[in-house]
Amino acid sequence: MDPAQTRWLSEEWEPDKDLPAIHDLWCKCMPEHFHLELHRLGSLLFRPGYIKHFVVRDRVTRDILGFCATYTTFINSDSPCVGCIAAILVKPSHRGRGIGSALHYHSLRKVAEHDSVSRLQLGSAFPRLLLGPFVGSESEEWFRRRGWRIDASGLLGTGQVASDWVLDLSEWRASGLSDNGLTFLRYPERDDLGNRELLEFVMRESARHDNVGWYDQYLRLAHKPDANDILVVLEGNRIVASAISYVCGKDSKMAEDLPWPDAVSILAGGVSCICITEDRLSMNNTRDMVILRLINFSVHILESQGVKKMFLDGVRGGEEGFQSVGFQKWASYKEVWREI
Repeated sequence: MDPAQTRWLSEEWEPDKDLPAIHDLWCKCMPEHFHLELHRLGSLLFRPGYIKHFVVRDRVTRDILGFCATYTTFINSDSPCVGCIAAILVKPSHRGRGIGSALHYHSLRKVAEHDSVSRLQLGSAFPRLLLGPFVGSESEEWFRRRGWRIDASGLLGTGQVASDWVLDLSEWRASGLSDNGLTFLRYPERDDLGNRELLEFVMRESARHDNVGWYDQYLRLAHKPDANDILVVLEGNRIVASAISYVCGKDSKMAEDLPWPDAVSILAGGVSCICITEDRLSMNNTRDMVILRLINFSVHILESQGVKKMFLDGVRGGEEGFQSVGFQKWASYKEVWREI
């Protein structure tokens, strides 16, 4: 047993009672542009059915000294679950006393108790708090000392970098692109393009890259009136790319799970869960060309809905390319997970 576990008692949070103190702790611990309003943080933490959050309290005053948020989600359809350590926060004045270690040990043990959980992950995909430890932060070394691989080896989940990006649509530098033989659609604009074909494409491509929770995001949109939030790219009659668009302030399932576009601007929207085929494309197209044209299509879609700023979340690589067309980096994270 971790020695910290004997000094500090981790217990389940009391949602109605603890949220204000947890919100205060969040604002004390997080960079300013990651601050959230009380109700917004609450909407991310109150997710009955697949959450379990923990606190450490002062033994005398019962004040909250530390907090850990955890979620359990599916990797993909019919797959085992991922236990996500979404965030560990410790009151600045009480750091270095073992509170974070106690929460870390306790939350890992509790999450791993679920029979369906086969993987443990730092950070969460949906709902999103943090995708993982911030690049270059003290938390990188803290988690490394507790057995997490953050060496960015060839294996996925060992500290590869994923970044969030923001684009002021007035600064988009790739307008006027030709379609290059591709067809761009808001789903489902074609009667012959069925849910099964789309979902099989998403399942296949997201599984290849270990994109946790992406399939579920498409699944809950594909059969509903807001299915046209899904963007599809065809080469001939074959799906070669897809993405989910959303606008903040509207009734969007994706916007509910991603709080940071709201923090960027009240006139923000975004594109998430970008899937690009790994199968053979024609000689006229490459993955980079398809992504660029998909984003160009997304810019036009969001502009038509009054959006001024676009948010791209959790993108791996492509840093120079995104900067060259007008994007600014919002944050970078290390993607870290391990099998049980």
